[in-house]
Amino acid sequence: MPRPSNRLAYLHRQYRDATASVRERTRRHVATTWTSLPDYKDNSVEHFANRSSRLVAVGAITTGTLTAAFIESVVRERTGRATRATIDTARLTSLRKNIDPVEVYMRPGRQVWWELSKGVDYLTAVDRGLTRALTLTSTDLQLAKIDAGSQAIQAQPEIVAYERVTGPTPCELCQEAAGTLYKSDELMELHDNCSCDLVPVFGEPQFTDATDYGSAPTTENDELGRVLATLP
Repeated sequence: MPRPSNRLAYLHRQYRDATASVRERTRRHVATTWTSLPDYKDNSVEHFANRSSRLVAVGAITTGTLTAAFIESVVRERTGRATRATIDTARLTSLRKNIDPVEVYMRPGRQVWWELSKGVDYLTAVDRGLTRALTLTSTDLQLAKIDAGSQAIQAQPEIVAYERVTGPTPCELCQEAAGTLYKSDELMELHDNCSCDLVPVFGEPQFTDATDYGSAPTTENDELGRVLATLP
């Protein structure tokens, strides 16, 4: 596969930094909402779930819009033309199967209740609830990136495939899966806190089995489909 031009590398870097900023900002808002709760009883947790699901929805739409614009800009840079990036942003706010986003963001509160029932001290239980909330946030934003990327890629006939490229802070799973090629109509698997990008491929790539990761096996998740690791 030819090395990308400096311009294409620049476009990817700008996109990666922009989506990372959206993720960090959204996580920060969710964390502030969590830590500002007066307690972690039913009413407070419901408030958190309603507010956080809205915050994440905004982040998901922003991430999806940035992703579609990136795909379009790469095609235009590479070919001199591109189909206008139009995606269904409404679907990006609820990509988990058969569950309302508000219900998803009730889970951190239930995590606190479960931890307390097991004798965990209060502060540790609250901290673990926050960790759960931030993992859910990152995962939902990655779902939006993958779905929007898939929509945008399939709208561009010049793109024959895309490559999995690691994000700014790749984990071992992401490093293991990096470089995998996917057909344009395939969905890239994710895992908790994944931040990998979808980078268009032109020409005639040599496909390998997208699940052949060695130490990074895939599994089916009831909400998210095929994933690289067990998700919350």
